[in-house]
Amino acid sequence: MAVARAGEYVGIRNCLQQTARAEGRRALYKGLPASLIGIIPFSAVDLCLFNTLKERISRRRRTDPDVLTLLGCGALSASVAQ
Repeated sequence: MAVARAGEYVGIRNCLQQTARAEGRRALYKGLPASLIGIIPFSAVDLCLFNTLKERISRRRRTDPDVLTLLGCGALSASVAQ
């Protein structure tokens, strides 16, 4: 991972402007494909597992799950998706 020297940039906006000037606007999106490749499978597993857990609990209890149960479903699905 590239790290700038201390004091090289005044702020985030300045960093983006200098990078766009030096390398072109496309340089701001160089890491996008790698990020998407990593997040899409995680999101798919997380969402699928969350909905499956929520549906099974709803069927078993014959009512909508409460907030704490939904929180547990989300925590479990995110942990498994990792």
